[in-house]
Amino acid sequence: MVGIIAFYTVITKNPTPETLDKGKLAEAPATISNEQTRQIIETNLRRFLEAENIEQKARYVSMEEEEIDHLRTYYTLRGRWERPLWKVERIYPMKSSQEKIWFVTYLDLERRRHTVSFERFGNDFLIHWSAMTGFCDIPWPDFIVQRPLGPVTMRCFIRQYEGIWPVNISQDKYQCFIIEDRQKLFYEIAIMKSDAYGCDILSKLPNTRRHPVTVELGYRRAGTSEHGKQLTIISLKHLRWQKLGVDPRNPSQPPSD
Repeated sequence: MVGIIAFYTVITKNPTPETLDKGKLAEAPATISNEQTRQIIETNLRRFLEAENIEQKARYVSMEEEEIDHLRTYYTLRGRWERPLWKVERIYPMKSSQEKIWFVTYLDLERRRHTVSFERFGNDFLIHWSAMTGFCDIPWPDFIVQRPLGPVTMRCFIRQYEGIWPVNISQDKYQCFIIEDRQKLFYEIAIMKSDAYGCDILSKLPNTRRHPVTVELGYRRAGTSEHGKQLTIISLKHLRWQKLGVDPRNPSQPPSD
């Protein structure tokens, strides 16, 4: 989003979420100083953490329409609510994002440290909620037991696979990866069709470290095997902390999530 938006009044105070219309976020952003950015982000974070219902929280979430059902599952059905903000330790931009992506390291009231990422939309900054919470359609222990056909949205770590390929899986048609959950309860080889959405991005990630992603997973028959089903990455939804949009050839090194 580029360009300049004309103002008919002089801005005499920092913009706050109350003065911003979410329906107009597609408009070209005004010039906002780093100090104003930090104030907006801290205000949005505080209000998000203190929100008492789904609608209030959704106001500060990137991709609200896509995430709203996930928010209901996470907060209403699972009863998981964040603790309010105690102290912001640091707010800083991702260098390769032209200051579109910002990270916040903060302590909650229980003095637990968290890192959250925000993305700029117009003159507002919204939370990458799936990356913040590590949201999964089903808990990893259930995924391990159920081995669902999918597609099931799961937050996990991915790395390049360099071992022996699964039997009867064509290297011309598939890429091979390792999928691991945050608690290291799950570690398994996964295949992905070379023409599947996001495969080209995942195949270019450096193999020196694991990368946090949100993917759609499922157990499918593959190749000519008659024995069981193969874990398959159906599509990529979020790369690291963000819904795509990050160049894997020039990645920053954000805090591990």
